[in-house]
Amino acid sequence: TSHFTEYNLQIPGSRSRGRKRQTRTYVYKTKSNPIRKLQIMLNSEYDRITSPILHVHSPTAVNQTNDHLVIATMIGDVCQNENWKLSDTEMKKWFGNDFAYFERFDSTYIEHALPNSVLEGNARIPHEVDGILIAGDHTRHPSLHGAILSAEKVIQSVGAV
Repeated sequence: TSHFTEYNLQIPGSRSRGRKRQTRTYVYKTKSNPIRKLQIMLNSEYDRITSPILHVHSPTAVNQTNDHLVIATMIGDVCQNENWKLSDTEMKKWFGNDFAYFERFDSTYIEHALPNSVLEGNARIPHEVDGILIAGDHTRHPSLHGAILSAEKVIQSVGAV
């Protein structure tokens, strides 16, 4: 049974969808979390064919809970079709014997995860469309700093700061 929905993200106010920027996350449940910190583990050997997981994280790593989530993210064409076997094979490489205790939970596919953008930001994405405030790194520049600047702009717009 699916816990999540497949998303086809269209940014309000954007004129062109551009090329696909696909992502798929594979979510696993486990009782014993091998990840002990809130961190994103980047794949230093990333290759879209031979090592397709880009990063792994666990949003429950520091929680006192009986169930933990471990999430693997893949990007590109390999995401188009759900492929648990591929994800399992890769996760075994990452976690070795700990992977034996992982249970498949769900996967999420996003066809256009991020719009095409440049370092300077994307001037064609407005700050507000039909009364909806738009926030995200794609409105400024593709980075954590761009996301924070965008969030600050929305917060200021609603008068919270």
